[in-house]
Amino acid sequence: MVKATITSKGQLTIPKRVRDDLGLVTGDHVGFVADGRGSYKLKPIRTRSSAQGVCDRLVKPGAHASVEDMERAVEDSVARRFARAVRRGRRR
Repeated sequence: MVKATITSKGQLTIPKRVRDDLGLVTGDHVGFVADGRGSYKLKPIRTRSSAQGVCDRLVKPGAHASVEDMERAVEDSVARRFARAVRRGRRR
């Protein structure tokens, strides 16, 4: 189990191990999903410009993504991976 502490302002720092496992970087959003048994799951929220957002639109009937949407999604994905690699390099 990974632990975190809530501050007096109600803020929670997501532990590095969890951020890395979920592929989260600075500025990402997460959601809390109730499981109906008194617990919550933490889920990354993917924006429309993310690669996941483009894929989600492609699998829906009648939905489509433009070449610009796909290029933007690839750029966003590369930028996130680069930021993550830079952060990891600084901490080693």
